[in-house]
Amino acid sequence: MPEPGTWDPGDFVRFERALRTSTKPAIVVMQRGKAIIKAMNNPMSAQVLAREWVGTKLADWFGLPILDCAIYEIKEEDEIRMNENIFAATGPAFCARYIKGFTWGSDAEELKNVENINLVTKLVVFDTWTRNRDRFPPEGVDWPPRYDNVFFTSEMASPGKLKFVVLDYSECFADSNHYLDTDINSPHFVNDEKIYGLFPEFIEYVTPTAVREAIARLNEMTDYEAGRLVDGIPDEWEVTWESRIALANFIKRRATYLASNILERLAGLCWPGELTLD
Repeated sequence: MPEPGTWDPGDFVRFERALRTSTKPAIVVMQRGKAIIKAMNNPMSAQVLAREWVGTKLADWFGLPILDCAIYEIKEEDEIRMNENIFAATGPAFCARYIKGFTWGSDAEELKNVENINLVTKLVVFDTWTRNRDRFPPEGVDWPPRYDNVFFTSEMASPGKLKFVVLDYSECFADSNHYLDTDINSPHFVNDEKIYGLFPEFIEYVTPTAVREAIARLNEMTDYEAGRLVDGIPDEWEVTWESRIALANFIKRRATYLASNILERLAGLCWPGELTLD
């Protein structure tokens, strides 16, 4: 049985179109349905695929809705285009199941129609855990808000309702130069006090109860589980064994760090003066 969140897309059938985003993904048709593929020769480096893979699996472990994913071995005969002039490199690529939907345009009214909006608290904790600046960056971080990294779908939702799905982990775990190395486990990153992913429109949906539930899950992260999450990163994705160990240590140590203080920090931003901490 495959682990939760993973998917066997089957063989490549045909290329459909390239997308004009930073990692130059492609929409393709696979044997078991449409998929989004990000190749090793994307403009952000092969390492971004490791961040996508680990980020997706970690979000799934944390209880967030994700796109099912796989590592697909691109073959030369697949001929997947990244743009008009460049084909995707052969070798292991990040592959995610394609679902129909649309990205958020910052309209707060749209959130009222999202039936899993109760999970937005966990999304903010997750982005803070992974230091993901690529949704709503904290104050002092030179990065634009990315409302288009909040994705809505009507698939698996009640009639007339939407669900949000978490996608795009290309900026998770990275330093300012987009690089993943042993520095990720330094106190500078582990003990980062900033809150990530807290769109102003999210604040009314962040609750103390949901934060406590997220903290309980953070406390369940173990060294073994963190190691399992980074296990299986293909060597071709340019993450050294030392960097994998550092990433696993970061995941565990930062979970412990946030479990001890994120409720107080979110209280100051979301319910100032209203929450009495135990």
